[in-house]
Amino acid sequence: MNLKWSLKSGMPKANVSDQVNFSGLWHCLRMVACTSVLVCLGALSGCDDHPTNDLNTVSEMVEALSKKGVKGMSLNAAKTFMVAEGFEVEELKKAKWKKKSDLDYLRCKREDGSPPIKRRWEVALINDGKVVNEIEARSALVYP
Repeated sequence: MNLKWSLKSGMPKANVSDQVNFSGLWHCLRMVACTSVLVCLGALSGCDDHPTNDLNTVSEMVEALSKKGVKGMSLNAAKTFMVAEGFEVEELKKAKWKKKSDLDYLRCKREDGSPPIKRRWEVALINDGKVVNEIEARSALVYP
């Protein structure tokens, strides 16, 4: 079999007299390329380092934040972390949270999901003015 390389396409060209079918080879190469892309995308989606995404319960939220070491973080570090997680953060002093009063805490608010039903999160990072001492949360479904 005589194969010639085309400088324009970089693809092998067979003489007309040769009975070579490259369509099966190209199909196989395309499948390998597509599979590689899908594997890479799957691996990248697993690298999402946002532990508070896709949670449904208050206990899951508190556990996720605890595992990330939010309790014991400085206020600035905790605020930066929560903002990176998609929360709006506000520092409150001598404020009320649930049935407790005179608390200093970072109030972190976020809504997840898409209309018509969303989950509203509110997390309180109770602190002593320097570091987070306690994590509490509440959640509610919001719909029209």
